[in-house]
Amino acid sequence: MSNYDPGEFNRTPFTSSFAPYNYSGRWVSWDRYHVPEAFAGLNSELRAVREAAVLDDKSPMTKYYISGPDAAALLDSLITRDIHRIDVDHALFTAWCNQQGKLIEDSPVFRLEDSLYCTTGTRLDTWFARHCESYDVQIEDVSDTFGVLTCQGPNSRAVLEAATSEDWSGLRFARGRTAVIGGVEVRVWRLGFTGGLGYELWVPSDGAAAVFDAMIEAGEPLGIQPWALNAVNVARVEAGFLIPGIDYMSADPSTQVAPYETTSDEAILSPYELGLGKFVDLDKQADFVGKQALLDEQATGGPPRAFTGLELDWTDVVAIYEEAGLPPEVSRRIRWERLPVMHEGRRVGTASSVCWSPNLRRLIGLGQINRGMADRGTRLSVEWEAEGEHGPVAATVVRVPFVDRTRMYSG
Repeated sequence: MSNYDPGEFNRTPFTSSFAPYNYSGRWVSWDRYHVPEAFAGLNSELRAVREAAVLDDKSPMTKYYISGPDAAALLDSLITRDIHRIDVDHALFTAWCNQQGKLIEDSPVFRLEDSLYCTTGTRLDTWFARHCESYDVQIEDVSDTFGVLTCQGPNSRAVLEAATSEDWSGLRFARGRTAVIGGVEVRVWRLGFTGGLGYELWVPSDGAAAVFDAMIEAGEPLGIQPWALNAVNVARVEAGFLIPGIDYMSADPSTQVAPYETTSDEAILSPYELGLGKFVDLDKQADFVGKQALLDEQATGGPPRAFTGLELDWTDVVAIYEEAGLPPEVSRRIRWERLPVMHEGRRVGTASSVCWSPNLRRLIGLGQINRGMADRGTRLSVEWEAEGEHGPVAATVVRVPFVDRTRMYSG
């Protein structure tokens, strides 16, 4: 019996603003919060993010301020990037690893002031406590003090300019500055989780409704609409972006989010096994947690598994249903299970975040595949389960990202 209790879930600062657009009435859990699964529908929401603009609530992310004389030193000892490369009003995407070089999480670190940093993502309370004792730092969970509203899509800059009466063409990727929207001062970052142009707005909780209304009003002539978790996930898979708990499991039990149908061995991976090697600065001066293990991994020829895209044959999925005498279905929801990937009866990897992409008109997923089987064009199969029926689905190793991620830095 499920222990699910909707009374235990919280509202974000934007819940009341987004709720009237949730025509489907479908809500899903994100950590301690309820968030909409769909608004107008997958096709409409994905079309808007590729052709117009969308608004999304990312407030459930845990947010930490790291401050004090040793804030930079502490972070430099924990993250795989060089903290000295980050200026004020600049964000740096990084990996966090354990001593074995396995991923704790991947997330941005923001520098807000000379000695004030912020990171957003999963819960790191225990992780910070374990490593900060010898540093003069203060670490504060500020998750409830501000909400995060994202505006994504090719018209997102025009929406932001209409809402602020300012020019935003000079703001480079991963940079930020403050602005006033709806009479509320917010911090705006140029970031995205879609492979396209986008912005992230940090909004004081008591000003969320005013900022939401101002963005909707500014964006209405530009085709803006809310989009929800299912469409967000499909877009991020198309762009080759990962989330913990499904594409990998945190290597530290204290930071794990709910894993789906997985075991620790198959889902605990190094940054290089997940295509995140470009976010590892092995030549930085500071020693960081996991650095030696990652150096050893590279010295022995690299990781045993490679990060790939997978294109699945949806007609094989339909055939599994037909053989069982069931109505065929290729779900338009992302699959949260990790699925075995096989080659000639031998398991060679795992597929995750499998979903139907209306933009590509294909069934796609992210793969962690044994290095010898990860070349593009390699024919594999994915073990599929549908209403208790099982069968193989043909799969081909393809390029990831599925869409051109360089568009994220342009426009």
